[in-house]
Amino acid sequence: MMTSNPASHEAALAAADRLRDGDAGARAVAMDAYAAHADAIDPANLDGCTRVGWLLTQGRAIDPRLEDLVKRAAATAIEPNVREIAEVVLFQFPLRRGEVTTAERHLRSLLARHRRSGSPREIGVLNDLALVYQSSQREFETLVLARCALDVATAQDAPLGIAVARARMMWALERLEEWSALEAQADSMLRLLPDLDACHHGPALRAVHTALRAIRMGHRDWDGARLQHAQIVTAGPPASPETDDAFDGAMLEAQIAVASGRPADAAAIALPASSAQPVGTRRWLTATDLLVRSAAAAGGPRSAIGTAMELHVAITSPHAARHGVSSLLAIATGVGVALGEHPTAALFFETASELLVRRVEEIRECVSSVEELSRTAEQERAMLARHRTRYVADHRRALAAIAQIYDDPGVPRPPQIERLADHDRIRICAWCLTMRTPDGRTLPIGHLLPDSARLGVTHGICDDCRDGVGV
Repeated sequence: MMTSNPASHEAALAAADRLRDGDAGARAVAMDAYAAHADAIDPANLDGCTRVGWLLTQGRAIDPRLEDLVKRAAATAIEPNVREIAEVVLFQFPLRRGEVTTAERHLRSLLARHRRSGSPREIGVLNDLALVYQSSQREFETLVLARCALDVATAQDAPLGIAVARARMMWALERLEEWSALEAQADSMLRLLPDLDACHHGPALRAVHTALRAIRMGHRDWDGARLQHAQIVTAGPPASPETDDAFDGAMLEAQIAVASGRPADAAAIALPASSAQPVGTRRWLTATDLLVRSAAAAGGPRSAIGTAMELHVAITSPHAARHGVSSLLAIATGVGVALGEHPTAALFFETASELLVRRVEEIRECVSSVEELSRTAEQERAMLARHRTRYVADHRRALAAIAQIYDDPGVPRPPQIERLADHDRIRICAWCLTMRTPDGRTLPIGHLLPDSARLGVTHGICDDCRDGVGV
């Protein structure tokens, strides 16, 4: 609790002012002091506005203690630039509380205001909205929004905006397993590093090594992946408090064990990692998902049922939504497949069918509301088409199980799916797996819809693919 002595506040704030130009440690002390005395900072005067402006440009997640100060800055800061930055940064507070929809809605309203302005605010809002989608594990939305931010930032020669956009794109490209494009982005980021200031250099370098770690894993170069993880740890402190390098290192070793055909070793690593995390958190879900799948592979499905049921309770709880429908869907389908013919697998596939509908609706609503998402570049369309093809190939068992659920005469077609039907048919391109809506909109969701007669799925060819194959 802060004391009420104005002189003590001002002395502490003045001491923090002198640390702002110091090294990373000094800046961290200054940020903590500002957060501890936030109530004494008045953004309506010059000193207070300068302090808030500095806080908002440090390239780190905003301290939760600063929420009221940032709100006051968005309303009263004497510098218009600080006022605008504060207004954008406000999204971070609900996002950290898991209120993803609130953060997304806030940024969408700002994007409507700054769209096509070519201003730093447009770059910032596009990158921040991409971050919201990244936090929900939504690779399609993240990739397209980050590329839009990169286009604007490049046109404005804004190195920081370019670096942030590339970091978001690299995350999406890793999820899409586009290793060549990911390596090209990492190389571009490395060339950009000299143009970044000290507080943004470390996060950018971490993003590069994270990308290179994923590429090494994709190429089954285990020693190279370990080396890149060591480089991440030494690149500087993570920008997000959600990052835990020790946990990530353990998960890396568990993934290597799985890929090397050693599921028992993977389970032995995942068990203590899962036990050390609070139940229901993102790290707990990651470790427990890996534990269930590796334990089932090592000792048969029966050996994993108890932990699988605990995981099912977690992914179906109301609080699970903050982790993103995509990540929950991946867990449900992956565990369902891992449990094989065990009756518990059906429970996970039923959950997957519900999550699949939610993801389809999520994309449909997002493309309808954020116009940038309907303007994908040719290279993006090719990447996403390859991803959808791989998804269908990798999830045949899960998609077949979900199709059986919908083919049950007692299961009605969900209203979210009903809205996508054109004369009772859902039209999917057999080449690129996009879906065409009755109003002519193209949605990148064909891979999510199982080949179910009762869902009304039918295949044809879209205009772009017809032109490409000369039909």
